[in-house]
Amino acid sequence: IKQHAELYYVYNDSLFERNCNLFFKNTKLSKQEVVVCKDVFATLFTKNIIELPDTTLSENNPHILIEKNKTVEVANLHDFYTLTQADSFLTENLKKHLDAKTSLRLIEAMENSLAHTLTFNKRITAKNLQQQLSDVVSIKDKNVKGQSIIKRGDVVNTENAAVLQSLQKEINKQDYRNKNSIISF
Repeated sequence: IKQHAELYYVYNDSLFERNCNLFFKNTKLSKQEVVVCKDVFATLFTKNIIELPDTTLSENNPHILIEKNKTVEVANLHDFYTLTQADSFLTENLKKHLDAKTSLRLIEAMENSLAHTLTFNKRITAKNLQQQLSDVVSIKDKNVKGQSIIKRGDVVNTENAAVLQSLQKEINKQDYRNKNSIISF
């Protein structure tokens, strides 16, 4: 469960949007430069910039949950840019569409505008993991179907009592609609 815990993110592009607006306000640009910069920023807004969790990922492309406008969406982690990938995209596009001198002048200013639009929510992720772990009932002993735990006349010891308690918890959790199931103690 811990290895496959769902990662929760919050979508908020306000900082990135503010940084982009400041970039255009404070940077002298030609018409061509405005078009190129707007195109790069628009792509980054569409793709989003994700903050990576500070944990090791157990899957190559894990599913994540994103809270956006009071709804939760499921996505794959690698559908988004990291800051490093966003920076590379920005640099490549400026060098591709502008001359070397202009692109070098703009790269640093645009890099300083980058900000996460998807922020890892450690608290909700931990809370969800804790809930998943508490939903798991630990079975104290491995019993094969039909095997008796305690036979008539046996003395119930601490170990057998723990097995019975864990099974009772599991039974209470499950929905037994199957009238053919018989559970006897």
